[in-house]
Amino acid sequence: PLKRIRAVTQHPLFALGVVLAFVFVYNATPDASVMYGQYLADHFEFSEWFLSMNQGVGLLGSVLGCELYARFVARLDQFRVFAVGCVAAGLCYATRVMLATGFSDETLRIPAAYFVPVDSFIVSVLTRIAFMPVLHVASERAPAGFEAFIFELFSVAAIGGSTVGAIVTAHVSSVLGVTTSNWTSFWVLLVVCAATKVIPLVASWFLPRPRAAVEMAPLEGNSEDAADGEGPDGSGGFAAVTADAAVNGSGRSMDTAEAQSTAPAVVAVPA
Repeated sequence: PLKRIRAVTQHPLFALGVVLAFVFVYNATPDASVMYGQYLADHFEFSEWFLSMNQGVGLLGSVLGCELYARFVARLDQFRVFAVGCVAAGLCYATRVMLATGFSDETLRIPAAYFVPVDSFIVSVLTRIAFMPVLHVASERAPAGFEAFIFELFSVAAIGGSTVGAIVTAHVSSVLGVTTSNWTSFWVLLVVCAATKVIPLVASWFLPRPRAAVEMAPLEGNSEDAADGEGPDGSGGFAAVTADAAVNGSGRSMDTAEAQSTAPAVVAVPA
C-alpha cells in the first residue's frame, strides 16, 4: 500500500491536481477588493473615469510585478518568494485600513485622490509577484500536448475559487453590518481579509517544488554534462532552462487565466 501511495503522489498529474486545488483555495479566501471599488464610489463619490483609471493603474502594477518576477525573482526559492509576497500583500491591507478609518486624509493629510491610485499600484505589484510562483509550477506540470486542457482547468479552478471567495466575503460583510449605506465596519472587514492571507501560506507547503529546483542539484554535481548542454539523464539540460520556459512561455497563458479570474466580482451587499 505504501508503494502504491508513493507511486500516486509522485505521478505528474497528482502534482498538477495539488496545484489546481491550491489555486482554488487561494482564490476562495475572503477578499475585500471585490467591495473596494463600490466603497470608493459610495464613500468618496469618485467618478466613473477615476475608478476606471484606478483599475488601469492596478493593471500596470500587475504587469510590472510580472516583469520584476521574470527578471529578478524567478530563480530564487519560490516558496520564500510566495511567503514574503503574501505577507507583504497582507500588510498592504493596512494602507486601506488607514483609508477606511480616515487616518490617511485626516491625520496624514494625503488626499484620497492621490492615495488610492498609489495604493492600488503597490498592492497589485506585490500580489502579482506573490502569485507568480504558483503559475510557474502550474506551467511546468502541464503534460505535453494537453496545455490547452490544463489552461481551462486552471481557469475553472481560479474562477470557482473567486466565486466562493465572493460569497464568503458577502457573508462576512453581512455579519459585520457592512452595507451600501453603512461603511462604518468596512475597516474590520479589511482586517479579517488580511488575516485570512495566512491560509494560502499554510497550504503552500503542499505545493510541488519547481522542476528546476529539483533537477538543478544533479546538474551542478556534473559540470561536464552541464557544459555539453546535457543533463545527467541526457535530457539536453532541460532543468537549466525550465524556469525561463515557465515564465516566458506557457506561464504567460496561465497568467492570462489568472488575470481573467481575478476581475472585480459583483457582490450582493444588503442595502
